[in-house]
Amino acid sequence: MVATTPIVWHVCRNVDCAITALYDWQTLVGSLIALGAAVWAGRLVLKQIRQSDVQEATRRQQRFTAARSTLPLTLSAMANYATDTAHRLKTFKWAVERDHLQGLLLEPVPPPSDAIAALERMIEATDDPNVTKMLRKMLSEVQLLQSRSAELGRVNFGERVGVPHNVDVYILQCATIYAQASALFDFARFANDDVDETVTWAGAYNALNVMGIRDLEFPALYEFCRNVQANGNGPESP
Repeated sequence: MVATTPIVWHVCRNVDCAITALYDWQTLVGSLIALGAAVWAGRLVLKQIRQSDVQEATRRQQRFTAARSTLPLTLSAMANYATDTAHRLKTFKWAVERDHLQGLLLEPVPPPSDAIAALERMIEATDDPNVTKMLRKMLSEVQLLQSRSAELGRVNFGERVGVPHNVDVYILQCATIYAQASALFDFARFANDDVDETVTWAGAYNALNVMGIRDLEFPALYEFCRNVQANGNGPESP
């Protein structure tokens, strides 16, 4: 059996002993120092990450609050856009039905660019899926309505077949945009944090009335709406 030198732990009583001990255990001591430094650095990094997360959450909340605070003005601008477009479509439909289309061009109402940009900022700032969905659908309706209105501006006098029905569809889109804006007003005013996922027919009919488009004046439009509703479809474009 090979004799081994036992490891004897003792307390050094002089400098030479301490130096010798450090020399003998320098690898272990170095490892412990490196481990301690790594732990300390890790705690600093973790602290910085947490501080960064808190700062980012604060900035995001500030962006959300700012976007939500200006949302009532944005929604008002979108409601006005829908109303102005509906009135132009209403006048255009009257002209078509009375054979006064010649020389009349429908000039689409330009969407309010500042309001569109504000809606985009609201979408970026919110985490609420219903708010995001409602705003996304509103922007989609605006884009589609703008494209369709531009098509009406190129209609010739001899090409008016089917135009009144198309105008009814577009006026319903205006009512939908107005109803979407209305559905978001309580949220925008911080009166309610809940937003409906879709616009109801009650909201669309109310929007038509507010915009001055009555059943007695536009029976074909209301009949079209009732048919769409009877087929189980909502007022929003598919």
